[in-house]
Amino acid sequence: MTDRLTRVAIKRTDVVGKFWKQHLPMTCHSSVLLWLFEAEYNKSVTDAVEFASIFTGKYAPTQFMSLIATKGTKVPAPSGGGTAIAVAGFVLVFVDANGNAGHSCVTWSHGMIVGYNQGGWFKGDTDNKAQDHGFSAHAMKELVWVGDKVKCTAGDVLYTLVAVKEDKARKYVRAAVSRSDVKV
Repeated sequence: MTDRLTRVAIKRTDVVGKFWKQHLPMTCHSSVLLWLFEAEYNKSVTDAVEFASIFTGKYAPTQFMSLIATKGTKVPAPSGGGTAIAVAGFVLVFVDANGNAGHSCVTWSHGMIVGYNQGGWFKGDTDNKAQDHGFSAHAMKELVWVGDKVKCTAGDVLYTLVAVKEDKARKYVRAAVSRSDVKV
């Protein structure tokens, strides 16, 4: 497994600005999809129109993340204050009881998570680094675990945390591209 995804995510923290100006609703899922696309094809999605033509229907951002979560591995709650995942190259999907993706982000090294729109997912965010439409990095230990679920601190919903290997997630990006009109 490679960690090209993590390298792209760290390098491309500016992903929102370009697409937000084109009126593409930039969600955590959209940013992860942009990074996956670039990791797979070594180029960026050119604009909001191209993004929308690739990631539509069952490959629309929330549906895509819900789909790949079914191919991942449930992350157990860490014991003894440890970190659940400490390696780069995974997409993390926070799945509700109905199987819907509530949040997605990318693992970085040393137990860190990077992503967009991460407000409400981490305890102790007193410096407001997890702002809407902004990139942020958090330690895995900042997740609020309730038993074997992660609690969104902005509400009372509990989520199962699922880790999807980069190569599996990129396989679904290839499937989305192959059924679109986009030539890469």
